[in-house]
Parts: sequence; C-alpha cells; structure tokens
Amino acid sequence: MAVVNLRATARRGISLAANNDRVAFSKPGKNTIVSTVELPAAVSATSTAVMAVLPSNARLLPSSTIYWDDLASVGAPTMDVGLYGSQITDDADALSANHGVATAAGSARMHTAIENFGKMLWELAGETEDPGGVIEIRIAILDADANTGGTVSALVDYSID
Repeated sequence: MAVVNLRATARRGISLAANNDRVAFSKPGKNTIVSTVELPAAVSATSTAVMAVLPSNARLLPSSTIYWDDLASVGAPTMDVGLYGSQITDDADALSANHGVATAAGSARMHTAIENFGKMLWELAGETEDPGGVIEIRIAILDADANTGGTVSALVDYSID
C-alpha cells in the first residue's frame, strides 16, 4: 500500500491546480462544485484527496455531500472530511469524521454539526478572524488501507457574501 495525495477533477470551469491560482465560482450568491477522484487499489491510511478549493470567506452550505464506492474488501477504513491550508492549522476531521467506506457505497453530508451551519470556512477551521486566501476541503482515508480502489465524489454547495 502507498500513501497517496490526490486532487479531484472538478467540473464546470473549476481549477484545482496545485498553485490554487483560480478559485471556483467565487462570486456572490450560491455556488456549486462537483468533483470526483478515482482512488487506486492500493491506498494507505492517511492518504488524502483535495475535493474543493474555496475562498476562506466561503460559507459551506448544509446540502454539501460526499459520495463513495465500497473502498475495501478487508479491514475497516474510514473517511474524514477536513480543512487544509497554509494559513490555518490542518484538521482532517474539521467537517465530519468516521464515514465507514468498507462495506458498501454510501454518502453523507460534509458537515454534520448543525451548530456550524452558516459559518465561514475560516470559522470552521477554528480561526478567530479571516486569514484570507484559500482553504482546501480534503477527504482523508484513515484507520486502515482502502484496498479495492473506487470513486469518491463531492457536491460542494457554498455561498459568498
């Protein structure tokens, strides 16, 4: 098994380029990113994939959802959804944690704590003020290897004030 760090392929004119020089649909109002990543058959625990790159002042909407295939034939890997960035402390489970990905395909809301609905990404990252820049939403495979490979997709609904 190998630790991999992947970037999802996004649709509708969105760039998830390594230099983060373009951020998807950063305009006022509700916006959507649909992204997909194919995990190889040998993904070790602690592997990650970037699913979206958003401005730090984006509000992640409750309808944002993560979808996955059955990713393991043995073991019990889980998937967390977290926030990452050079201006924040990386947090693998800032949005949600412990999604079981070993027994069947499934889906879950990206963030499940209702007290966090309507907060900006920088607030969800635990910051006391907006650091500016962009924040990545990543999935992380944890607890065991994902040994069958498969698809992980994200529907990221957000707004910009």
